[in-house]
Amino acid sequence: MTQTPTNSNSSDRLDRIEAILERFIEQSDRNITQLAQEQTITNQVLRQLIETQIQTDKAINQMIEIQASLAAEQEKQERLLEYLIRRLEVGNG
Repeated sequence: MTQTPTNSNSSDRLDRIEAILERFIEQSDRNITQLAQEQTITNQVLRQLIETQIQTDKAINQMIEIQASLAAEQEKQERLLEYLIRRLEVGNG
C-alpha cells in the first residue's frame, strides 16, 4: 500500500513531534539529575554552615565564661588591694 501525500505528511509531522518529545524528555532528565546534584551540594553547604554556627556559639559561650571569670578575679584583686591599703593606712595612722 502506498502512502498518499497526506498520510506521508502526517507521518513526518508525527515523527518530528516524537523527536521533539524525546529531546524534551532527555533534557528534562538531565535537568532533574543536575538539580539533584545541586541539591546535594546545597545540603552539604548547609550542614557545614550549621556546624560552623554551633562551633561559633560554643566559642562565644566560652568567651563569656572566661570574661565572667576574669571579672570575678579582678573584683577579688580590687578587694584585696583595698584591704591592703586600709591595713597600710591603719599602720601609718
